[in-house]
Amino acid sequence: MLLWNCCNEIIPVAQKLPSIVESISPICVRCYTSENHLHLFRDCWESSIIWNYIFERTKVATVINLHLFFNASWRDWITYNLNQNRAWKVMFITSIWHVWIARNKTVFELKVSKPFSIYNALFIDHASISYILQVKETPVIRAPKPTWYPPTYDYLKLNVDGSWKDLNEAGGGGVFRGVSGNWYMGFSSKYDASLPLAAELYAIREGLTMAVDYDIQNLELETDATILIKLLHNLDDTYHHELSPVINDVACLMSRFRSIEFTYIPRSTNKVAHCLAQYSFAMEVGHNMFLNPPPFARVAYEGDLEGLKAIPDLNKTMEQGTQEVGESSAVATSTDASAIVSTQILFGTIPTTVTTSVAKLKK
Repeated sequence: MLLWNCCNEIIPVAQKLPSIVESISPICVRCYTSENHLHLFRDCWESSIIWNYIFERTKVATVINLHLFFNASWRDWITYNLNQNRAWKVMFITSIWHVWIARNKTVFELKVSKPFSIYNALFIDHASISYILQVKETPVIRAPKPTWYPPTYDYLKLNVDGSWKDLNEAGGGGVFRGVSGNWYMGFSSKYDASLPLAAELYAIREGLTMAVDYDIQNLELETDATILIKLLHNLDDTYHHELSPVINDVACLMSRFRSIEFTYIPRSTNKVAHCLAQYSFAMEVGHNMFLNPPPFARVAYEGDLEGLKAIPDLNKTMEQGTQEVGESSAVATSTDASAIVSTQILFGTIPTTVTTSVAKLKK
């Protein structure tokens, strides 16, 4: 709809509004010059910085003649960009959408976004849309999984999820389970995350750190954030991303395992991790570790165990995991004799000691 309105020049830009409502100023609220369509989407200082980020940092922009792009009239500008290859058309349409959203936040909410933050948001959307279009071109027919599926023999599976409400209200959680679906350990944590994607990424980093600390060698990691999988498989494209330091941390941690698989799981079958992530909002401390299924996640956890019974040929896999089940039982029954670990965490400037009962997993 936005693109159709742009092509027909019926976007309610500031220059047009005084003819409808006299009290409205025709001036751009971002740079205090007259706002027409071309100014809003290309020539305003904020918009032009975003386009420059795109031309400097993306490969799809190499097809564009910069002289034509920055000097064409409105109709010629729209026509020129929509006549390029599909990769650029996706980038162009995604960009004008995010420019429009940022402009409206400034006008109606008095919130001025940083151009680089706008670029990061559109970069993530562009990558996600491109991935969806690519999948649609080469469909793969798979039988839907009825429930969460256990890892292969000799592996543990880590499911993670992030939760985000606002800049200062974000968290994440994760759960380690074995070949029989048995619980090894789980966690919930609070984060300072600027984006929903950052919360998911912090949860992945924390889960991998725990796996390294417990000397887990073979790991299957599942997340419902497809864009993260794409980013971690294309590290060269994330060099200028604002989450690049965390992405590099995750990539470094992944190299510490003998074998690791990073795959997508639908949110509908990632319920246990979702419960752990949601619980972070109710926590008073920054981190909680769970050696047994906590009450708020027990229904989802037991639902996954019930679902495993409906999966054909799983009994053989579960028989192979008998030894691992024994190890899990040893972990669960030795909780009382486990070590008590105290960790000092800074909440702002206030040092707080968090005491956790930790049971070591057998190697």
